[in-house]
Amino acid sequence: MLWLNILVIIIAYLIGSINPAYLLGKTIRHIDIREHGSKNAGAVNAWRVLGKGYSVITALFDTAKGFLVIAIAAWILKSSIFAIPFAQVVQLPLIVYIAGFAAIAGHNWPFYINFRGGKGAASAYGILILCMVLLIRQCLPAEAAEMSTLSLLALPFSTSLFIFLFFVAVILIITISANITSFIFIPALIFLINFLQPSQLSIFSSLILLYLLVVSIITVKQKGGLAKEIKLGKRKYKIKFWRKLLRVCGLILPVLYFFIAKKYMLVLVAAILLFFLYSDFSRARKKLSVLYKKTEGKISNISLFLISCLVTIAFFPREIAIFALSFLVVGDTAAEVIGLKFGKIKLIGEKTLEGSLACLASCFAIGLILMIFLPLSLLLVMAGSAAATFIELIPLRIGRFKIDDNLGMAIFAALVMWLVSFA
Repeated sequence: MLWLNILVIIIAYLIGSINPAYLLGKTIRHIDIREHGSKNAGAVNAWRVLGKGYSVITALFDTAKGFLVIAIAAWILKSSIFAIPFAQVVQLPLIVYIAGFAAIAGHNWPFYINFRGGKGAASAYGILILCMVLLIRQCLPAEAAEMSTLSLLALPFSTSLFIFLFFVAVILIITISANITSFIFIPALIFLINFLQPSQLSIFSSLILLYLLVVSIITVKQKGGLAKEIKLGKRKYKIKFWRKLLRVCGLILPVLYFFIAKKYMLVLVAAILLFFLYSDFSRARKKLSVLYKKTEGKISNISLFLISCLVTIAFFPREIAIFALSFLVVGDTAAEVIGLKFGKIKLIGEKTLEGSLACLASCFAIGLILMIFLPLSLLLVMAGSAAATFIELIPLRIGRFKIDDNLGMAIFAALVMWLVSFA
């Protein structure tokens, strides 16, 4: 059996050592790709040196190597990965996992080009994709093979997976950096896969993820650090973070509503509103000028926010009001900060795709947190998050009067959630 294990490792190394970036550079352009661009024999450098088409071929081949090595190693050792039933913990021989690392080693240190290849990220992602498929099969119920697609999508595990992928996609679109996205989500994914169903496979997947995290750290360091990696928007606008911090303090109101009865909450918000309305129309505004923007109208943003709170608390159920007010505070703040710092793709006026995605994701995130404490369905949270984002992007109008998002976000989000609750 020892000779078979050694054979598996050698085959894995040899498959991994097939380097399309180097071979395409030699055969098509008659160059050594390791002497050009980033001097790395991988898909990203192939994009820069050889062109998009050859880069895609390189990426697909390198990713497939990782997938195929695990499948071939399991087949040689008579442990087919394709016949494992749903809901059954995957048990593969240890040598199969070692073969995966042998393939990465082959990519990084190919014997025929002086042991200087790529970084092995694509091959590691190929292995990771296969591991994730097997982990998903473990977590699905035994009867999953007979279930319809809609039934599978409705499973709690499927829902959790889509939520995770949603946040990954949002961060990736905003930062345009796979490395920054890795820094945020790889630790989270390691925790999740080991929390859901710890096993040999989850430990192996965690090691692959840690390897990818190290590759990302090395790549960012080679580029010159995070400042070089993060692509900011072109607009030069200084954000007064103390104002944003003051805005986030608005979360005190929905938090208080957890503990205070509706009638007392209305009295409290009304009293604060009257104070700021008096300030808006009196000389006190000059004394409190630090709280106002120069571009604000007669009625300040703080007053509009408090009016929105008052209406939302007065006309909607407690749970819905708490969610809607939280969407207003968190979503509007995230949209402005991320939109100004990272906004590159304009949608309507000065509003950007990045800012709108930040609003949607932050509303959804605070909604998921609140679901731990309040009995509101995921459907209502999704509907409310989308409604709040819609108003932040496209403020409502009544005739010539534009409803400020400080006034409209919470009310519209609460209204949509209330209507959806009857569906």
